[in-house]
Amino acid sequence: MRSLGLLLLSLLFSLALAEGALRVLAALPAKEKAPAPAGDAVDAKDAAPDWALDDPVLGWVNKPGTGHPDEPGRVPMSFWPDGERASGPAPDKPAERRVLLLGCSFTEGFGVRDDETFAWRLNELYPDVRFENRGVAGYGTYQSLLLLERLLRQSHGQPPELVVYSFIGDHTKRNVASLKWLRNLKDSRGLFTVPPRVAVEGDGLATYPSGRIDYWPLERHSLLVGRLHDLWLRMSLADRDRQKIAATNRLLERMDREVREAGSHLLVAQLDDMPPETLAFMAQRNIATVDCIAPGYKSDPKYRVGGVGHPSGLRHSLWAECLQREFEAKRLL
Repeated sequence: MRSLGLLLLSLLFSLALAEGALRVLAALPAKEKAPAPAGDAVDAKDAAPDWALDDPVLGWVNKPGTGHPDEPGRVPMSFWPDGERASGPAPDKPAERRVLLLGCSFTEGFGVRDDETFAWRLNELYPDVRFENRGVAGYGTYQSLLLLERLLRQSHGQPPELVVYSFIGDHTKRNVASLKWLRNLKDSRGLFTVPPRVAVEGDGLATYPSGRIDYWPLERHSLLVGRLHDLWLRMSLADRDRQKIAATNRLLERMDREVREAGSHLLVAQLDDMPPETLAFMAQRNIATVDCIAPGYKSDPKYRVGGVGHPSGLRHSLWAECLQREFEAKRLL
C-alpha cells in the first residue's frame, strides 16, 4: 500500500512538473508568424458571426442581410433572403437563363464590395443571363455539392443552363475535414466545428454529417491535457490528409454526373493551384475545366484585399474576363 501511495505521488509530481514546464514555455515570446494565406484563416464560420447561420445539413450558410468580413476595411457584404450574395441591384433580375456560381469565399467575394465580385461583373457582361453567386466562405467541394443538390431540388425541373464550380487548393482538406482545416474552425461551444465531410471507402465515398469536437475534461484549464488531446487528434485524423485528393476527385465526378443528370453542364474554374492528380483525373473523365489563375497572385499585394487578405477586386475582374473568354470559346452561353 505504501509503495502504491509513493507511485501515485510520483505520478502527480511528474504531471505537475510537466504542466509547469508547458506553462513556462507558453509564456516565452513566440516567433513572429507570416500572415495566414487568404482563404484559410478567415473562412472559419465563427470569424465573422454576423454573416453566417448554422445549417443542419450544410454546416453553415450565408445569413440574409449585411455581413462584415474580418478583412482589412471590413467592407459590407449584402446577402439576399435565400443567402445569395448580391450580384446586381436587385435579386429579381428578369432572365430566363441562369448560371449557378458555386465555391468558397473566393467565389462569394469575401472582403470586396458587392459590385467588385466576378459574379456582379458577369451580370454586367451578360444582361440576358442571371449569374447567381452561391459562394459560401469556408466551403469545399462537398459542401458546394450539397448546396447544389438543394438548389436543384428547389429548381422544380428548371435547372440552370450552366454550373460553374470555382476550385482552390484548400478545398481538398476541407472535403475530408483534416485537422489542419479544423484548427481554423474554432467553436464557442466546443473545441472545433466539424463540417460535413467524406472519406474514401472502397470504390466510393462514405459521408458524415456536421458535428463538433468537444474539449476533454480539464482541457480548458490544463495545457498538458490540451497537448495530449492535440496529439490524439493528430494521430487519429492522420489518414484524412492521405485521402483528400482521391476524395476530391470522386466528389468532382459526382458533381459532374448530377449536373448532367439535371440537364445542365459543369465547368470547373481553377482560381488557385489544383493538384496535378486532380487535373489528370478530370481530363480522363471529360470534366470541363478552365485555368483562371492570375499570374503572380501569391506575391503581388495588389491581388489581395489590403495587400494581405482575400482576393481583391482586381483579381475578381481578371476572373470575370477569364470566364467570359471560356464561355465564348466553348459557346457555353
